[in-house]
Amino acid sequence: MNIQSSQKVFEILKAKFNPDAEEIWGIYLNSSLDYISSQMIHRGTVNHCLFHPRDLFREAIRSNCTFIILAHNHPSGQILPSNMDLKLTKKVVKMGAFLEIPVVDHLIFSDRCYFSFKDEKLIS
Repeated sequence: MNIQSSQKVFEILKAKFNPDAEEIWGIYLNSSLDYISSQMIHRGTVNHCLFHPRDLFREAIRSNCTFIILAHNHPSGQILPSNMDLKLTKKVVKMGAFLEIPVVDHLIFSDRCYFSFKDEKLIS
């Protein structure tokens, strides 16, 4: 399955939506933007999820992917990014550039809708 849009990522993730806890997900793609796998990296509480970016990149290296899409759910249904989400995205994008495994998007999703950092031009 080729991942050419944030909508396609949302279609993969909305079936995995957890209304009880925030979860961090990695979606791993090959050089043609074909889906390799998705992996839940960490599960938190209803409104908070700490994780270390190395966990996202560990799975990226294991899957031998070329690109990563970071995603996490907001059980509240509010999909706008928090200040913490903005800082985390910047950090993960910087790490991806260093490792030469670019993070091409970050989605925040609920069971009904999503926010794409790429679509909103917060990731180039």
